[in-house]
Amino acid sequence: MKTRPLRSRDVRERNEKLVLKLIYNRRGVSQSEVAALTGLKPPTVFRIFTNLVDQGFIQECRTDRMKTEKKGRKPSFFCANPGACYAIGLDFWWQSAAVLVVDFSGRPVHEDLVRFEAGIDAEQMMRRIEGLISSAVSSSGIEERRIIGIGIGAPGVVDIERGKILKYPRAKGMTNYGIKDRIGEAFGTPVYIHNNCSVIALGEYRYGRARGQESMLALLLRAGVGGAFIQDGRAFVNQNKTALEVGHLSVDLDGRLCDCGARGCLETYLSEEAILREMEQAGHAPSWENLETLLEQKEPGIVEAMTRLGDILCSAVCSLVNVLNPQAVLIVSMHRFLSDYFVSRIRRRLEKLAVDSQLSTVKVISEAYQPTIACKGAADLVFDRFFDVGR
Repeated sequence: MKTRPLRSRDVRERNEKLVLKLIYNRRGVSQSEVAALTGLKPPTVFRIFTNLVDQGFIQECRTDRMKTEKKGRKPSFFCANPGACYAIGLDFWWQSAAVLVVDFSGRPVHEDLVRFEAGIDAEQMMRRIEGLISSAVSSSGIEERRIIGIGIGAPGVVDIERGKILKYPRAKGMTNYGIKDRIGEAFGTPVYIHNNCSVIALGEYRYGRARGQESMLALLLRAGVGGAFIQDGRAFVNQNKTALEVGHLSVDLDGRLCDCGARGCLETYLSEEAILREMEQAGHAPSWENLETLLEQKEPGIVEAMTRLGDILCSAVCSLVNVLNPQAVLIVSMHRFLSDYFVSRIRRRLEKLAVDSQLSTVKVISEAYQPTIACKGAADLVFDRFFDVGR
């Protein structure tokens, strides 16, 4: 297949996006720095800066990031203009939805969260989500024309190209569901969708405790068990669909029957429902507060049950580490003590694996679910597309 040759306008647009992305990420950069970093000629950089200022995307700013000892005129530094445009990030699952409005400097200007009623179906959920987004726009006081897109972290198996939730059994009617078209038509703006474990992982990778890692395997323990793999700032996908459905990784071929029809799936042991059921079978009232207390007290029945679950999770993580060879592993749950408990066990197992196989030690990170971080990851779906010089 022949590739259409680049026109001069295409080259100009790509160069402009390249420079704008650099300014956005650097939080204060001069024209001479941009020329040195990009290889563009100074007159070209000057023209691009002039156009970006005229369009309102960048503005002069004060910064102490670079100090010059040179005599004479000091360079001018430029930053992204916060009010130039905005992105909306949304993360939801069957229990709640969170929204965040982010300006062009990356600063949150409005955030909110709603909780869903038990048994909510797809239509009811979408009406609540649309109301949440509408409220966020009106409450933040931004002009709708400045919204460049909505990024969504959605539950279940997601087709990111068509913007559909292929399967999410916890909300009736959410099968092959066109959420991209639904939200896009409601708000008249581009919509980008990904699996919510991926946006949580992206948020932690860029803004949270996992910053600085080149590659990362993330597991989300919630209603099920989600997985994501981040490398070089991107979430792994395959055939335009989200991958790493680790919740249905079989850890026991003769184990518990899963809703998917298979046996021994990871989420039949590590979902929130499965963990609380273990508590009940051990003779204790199933609640997260009670579980934390019993673990602190080292109650024998609970310690035995959680040790067994920890071993199952460790085995799954070690297998995934052997396949993916990540620099870090991130465990996220709704409860920090739960993440900490499993991470302590995984860390010991991976340290032993590294010694036995002469591999580098994998950093293991514990975190509780944070709606703000998740929504920042979702909003970055918008900014990543906006800055994509290949489009």
